[in-house]
Amino acid sequence: MQYGGDGTINCILNCIINTKNYLGVIPIGTGNDFYRSLNQKEGLYNKVDVGKVNEKYFINTACFGIDADVANNSKIIKNKLIPISQRYNASVIYTFLKYKNKEIEFSCDSYNKSGKFTTIAICNGRYYGGGYKIAPTSKYDDGLFDVYYAYNLRKIALPSLILKMKKGKHEGTKYIQKIQTNEVTIKSKNKIICNIDGEEIEDKIFHIKLKDKAIVIYNNKELIDKILD
Repeated sequence: MQYGGDGTINCILNCIINTKNYLGVIPIGTGNDFYRSLNQKEGLYNKVDVGKVNEKYFINTACFGIDADVANNSKIIKNKLIPISQRYNASVIYTFLKYKNKEIEFSCDSYNKSGKFTTIAICNGRYYGGGYKIAPTSKYDDGLFDVYYAYNLRKIALPSLILKMKKGKHEGTKYIQKIQTNEVTIKSKNKIICNIDGEEIEDKIFHIKLKDKAIVIYNNKELIDKILD
């Protein structure tokens, strides 16, 4: 069993992937977004999908654009007047004021689009950012990523979109497109940030693949509840 949040889980995942070890989680991190989805799934031993970005694995989400900048900027907000649980929300405001859309080439299956993207989120789980319901119907074991992207949005459109994403109401809006796939490639002329499970990768090319049912989760809810009491 591993104590911690999504970043800690990501570190352990990359150490035990491709072994016979199980991954167990005690959710005592700031966001616990991976566990939010896992907690909705019954079963003591669950085989779940895992994503891989270049040479690093992730279990919850990989994101680019404003999502990645918000996640990374939340780490630099150290104001003690802002509770830890609200630093992601504070980072949303901070990032909104500075953000510029990213020039990206985005391709998956037979789909290819280039230009200025506001966000691209490649989701294995349902939540990120401490409870933002980015992928309301995503499943950890269906062999597919739920991919959401917004193309070259004006800043005036962002506040209402962010509020909808918080509640999982963004699907079907004119701003967000959704694709299901098991492989994505992201390219940029300049280095950009990819945030995976709260951790940062910087590069110009990102090959993202899904590894079907790649790890077993030991999800003993009774034991977890006893530890957290």
